[in-house]
Amino acid sequence: MRNEILKASSKQWIVFSYGSNSRPQLRARCQNEKLQTWPAYVEDYTRVFSLEAVHWGGGGVASLCPCEGVVTKGSIVRLSDEEKLRLDQFEDGYREIKLNVYERIQGEESVKRHEASVYIAGTSAMNQQLFTPKMNAGPSEAYLTAIHLHLRSHWENSAEEPIDIRSSASPEEALTHWYHPGVDSLKTLEALCVEVNALRKIPWTMPAATQRFTSDLNRILGVYSVQEVSTLLAPADSDTSSLDMLRESSNDDFWDEDAFNALKLLRIHRIFVYGSLMTGLANHHILDGNKARLIRESVQTRDSNFYLISAGNYPFALSSSSSVVLKEKTSALRGQLFAVDTNVLESQLDPLESHPHFYLRSRCDVIQDDEDLGSAWIYLLNDPKTISTIVENPTCFPRVADTPGDWRAYVENSLRDRSN
Repeated sequence: MRNEILKASSKQWIVFSYGSNSRPQLRARCQNEKLQTWPAYVEDYTRVFSLEAVHWGGGGVASLCPCEGVVTKGSIVRLSDEEKLRLDQFEDGYREIKLNVYERIQGEESVKRHEASVYIAGTSAMNQQLFTPKMNAGPSEAYLTAIHLHLRSHWENSAEEPIDIRSSASPEEALTHWYHPGVDSLKTLEALCVEVNALRKIPWTMPAATQRFTSDLNRILGVYSVQEVSTLLAPADSDTSSLDMLRESSNDDFWDEDAFNALKLLRIHRIFVYGSLMTGLANHHILDGNKARLIRESVQTRDSNFYLISAGNYPFALSSSSSVVLKEKTSALRGQLFAVDTNVLESQLDPLESHPHFYLRSRCDVIQDDEDLGSAWIYLLNDPKTISTIVENPTCFPRVADTPGDWRAYVENSLRDRSN
């Protein structure tokens, strides 16, 4: 009977989303992988956080609250009756109201007004005093990442904009602001799962997938951080990723090829560069454009046990811990910190450095002033013949002594000397 009623109705629902309901999330929840969404906004309402969502890490989830003069961005989707009913199942604790929303027309400066369904946190019985319940707990990183993903996929420049954390108790003022730190710097695996899901061809159903994703990495691989995933995704000493164990240990298709392909597209790998890959130098074109994200300028290795050697247009770096002993003093290496995806790392950087034969990709800890920036990949000289020449014939490969560990300063000094 219910199916007959649905077929008899031809109503199309316009739903405005302003929280985690991005296109991938809606496609999974509504069971329609072809759903499309369009940028839209509401006026005189602001995004606040309310309730507590156990499956999103226990933090608050998004709601709207009247706030004169504020524009809140999001998107609209057009749903059938059945798709709308499926979405309703995920909006427990929310009520539905109608609001005027404004769809931005692509390629034009005009907008189109719609009356849309909007989910508001809190049932009518809960909201006797406030339009939506006040915030009891701040949103989790995973949930904020889901909102960020939603906004940046519809609105230009949203990737760099903060998400304001507001409560309905005082909606006019933001309690704090959250900036997406970059995939490589996410603190939780749940947030990483959100980014992976955005790149899947067939999205997982969220937020349930975040629990499975995190639990499997913890239980099967003993992995608890994004940088541990980075190390396993592109191991320096093996052609096979340890992540393959996930597929072998699963009784279903959760860890399918789609999941691994999505992981490889994320800029999850931090790479510390100290030579010709730095901005303005000979090989930086490999990282230029959309191939990498500059995390920090002017960083250095935490350890001061490196030798920096000139090979003319590029440097060699050696670690004294590799049993190489030179008469010069060791120092920290100075450079830049980038984030790249697995494809750039393995198909461009590894071949450039002839890893693992001429250079070896390994891990180092990176700092900026007194701030610990965590670990990153670094390429260190590994060719026995070249190392032997460096040790036995110092004049063949000059030491970078006047500017210890700083290749850029060495290059600038050399150019200045030549011009004089």
